[in-house]
Amino acid sequence: MKIQKLIAGLVLVFAIMFMVHENKSDLTGKIQDYSGQGILFSTLEVYKMGVENQFVYKVFTGLNGEFELPNLIPGEYKLVIKSPGFEDRVQIVRLNGKDRDLGAIQLDGNVITLSPAIIYGKV
Repeated sequence: MKIQKLIAGLVLVFAIMFMVHENKSDLTGKIQDYSGQGILFSTLEVYKMGVENQFVYKVFTGLNGEFELPNLIPGEYKLVIKSPGFEDRVQIVRLNGKDRDLGAIQLDGNVITLSPAIIYGKV
């Protein structure tokens, strides 16, 4: 009798853990420049869409421009991607309880190049 209660309790605990994990999604991807190189330390701000956009996460990309946003509840999210020297980008993402890989997100450059300058000085 005690063993049956123990087994029933374990089944219930595993079912609850499975249901809780089932309702969460991991969102991954990579931020790249126009040549396909990953952009280090790009900022991703994540907002849950709704009546008011609710701030959820702020993360930075890794060495290869890769990012991971774990444990997001299903729904619609707005990603605001920022990186110095590039135009900001806004992307809307819909999650349905499954992990999702956005793949490569390419940022457009907004870089101004200057001509070389020679500076002279007197002692």
